[in-house]
Amino acid sequence: MPKWLAIKGRNKALSNGAFFKPDIAPAIKGYDDTLKTYDDLQDQRKKLKSCLDDVMNVSKDYGAKIGAHKEALVQVTEKDQQSILKADLEIRKFAAASDIDIAAVTASLSNFAASGDGFTNTRKAIWERITALAEQKVNAVKKARDDFKSKGDAITNGLKKVETDAEKFEGQIRQIVQGYAKAAVEMDHDEIQNDVRKLLDAF
Repeated sequence: MPKWLAIKGRNKALSNGAFFKPDIAPAIKGYDDTLKTYDDLQDQRKKLKSCLDDVMNVSKDYGAKIGAHKEALVQVTEKDQQSILKADLEIRKFAAASDIDIAAVTASLSNFAASGDGFTNTRKAIWERITALAEQKVNAVKKARDDFKSKGDAITNGLKKVETDAEKFEGQIRQIVQGYAKAAVEMDHDEIQNDVRKLLDAF
């Protein structure tokens, strides 16, 4: 637009709508707008890369949480092994005795069973938490993928549209300039003819 305004400023006759029509300014503005939109879309395209860092940070965060639960699983398993060793010693002691103490054996086996229940239930709860976190991680990655694709498709489609619009406005500008050049020839105005033809160099 600045180039056109400079040419128009040098040649006041170009303001005469009777000879120089249609007005070229809307087509030039439309073309300039496509350039701005193109730059904006390219900026958005660059910013898309930050989404990749975000999804990896989320994934690492979930990985750390899952890792902490796996450590808890190791500790619970070690505690269960200690309970098994303790029960083994008690039961062997009862088995080696000359007389069996039914109440003591029953209490020992009850403790052993309770310990096993505790281990099983705790282990199950930890695995359920690990599974829930893993599902949340996958869902976060899927959401990031969908958001990325949605934004990426919008940028790609926007770039295609802006290229089409730019070509359309460029065609309009060329057509109008040719009409202006023809009017300048008819008016025997070489300076205007040269100036408006130079305008095409900008496109």
